[in-house]
This record gives sequence, structure tokens and C-alpha cells, in this order.
Amino acid sequence: MSPVFEMANPVSLRRRYTIQKLLDVSPIIVYKVGVMTGLTMGRFVAIMDIPPHGWYTPEGEEMKEVDKEVDEWLGLIEWMGVLFAVGGNSGSLVFTRDDGIVIPLGIHVGSPTSMPNTSIFISSETFCLGSETECLEPRFCHYDGTTHFY
Repeated sequence: MSPVFEMANPVSLRRRYTIQKLLDVSPIIVYKVGVMTGLTMGRFVAIMDIPPHGWYTPEGEEMKEVDKEVDEWLGLIEWMGVLFAVGGNSGSLVFTRDDGIVIPLGIHVGSPTSMPNTSIFISSETFCLGSETECLEPRFCHYDGTTHFY
């Protein structure tokens, strides 16, 4: 199985360090198909371990220390001169492509007011780990090159 194909399944291997190495060289072009915006494109520029200031907590409150796995992370997307997201786009898949293979990166969760012209996504790994703590078992489909998904 090719490394690119394995990157398409967020539970098949730990992707954080591979993605970070790619980001150290240059941003990764990402896409999203939002309900309100349709197909948009942006630059995935950083992996974040904590949300931006004011995210998930009322202004003025300190972020509480939370135990988390190394594979739990957020992605920071810079907009490319046009809107990447608007209200109503939360929950859209953020993905990239390599040699025609779609690589899911995470779920769009919003655009922080403290960081204009940016968007945040929850990594697929974080989403899967959260699902496991709720006793859910995420499953991912793979296209076999014909008309079948497995």
C-alpha cells in the first residue's frame, strides 16, 4: 500500500509528524466543500495543540489544562484572498489531494475572531479519539479503483 494511500485513512497510522514535516517545508493546499460557500481553497499553515485565544472559553477566562493524546491537534488554515468559510460551514470536511487521492485532514469548526482570515479544523485523529471515548467506532470507506467502496 502506498504511503499516500495510507495517509488517506487517519486511523491507519500516526500522521501528525509526517504532516508537520511537510508544513516545515511549505503550507499544504487544502479544500473544503461548505454548505454556504461550495468548494473553497486555503493554505494549511500550522498544527496547534491548543485553541486560539477566546476559542471555547468566554473572554477573560483562562484555558484549563486538559490531558490529551499526542495525536489530538487542530489545523490552522490561512485564507487565500477569498473567503474560506462562513457561518454554516462547520462540519465540512477539510482535505488535500496528492496524485488524485483525496486525503481527509479534519472537520472545519470555525473562524476565530481573534485571528482574522483564518479557519480552524479538528484533525481526523482528534475526531476519532473523541469518538472512541464515547464508545463509537469510526469507519472509513476506501475506493478500490472500480465502483466499489470497502
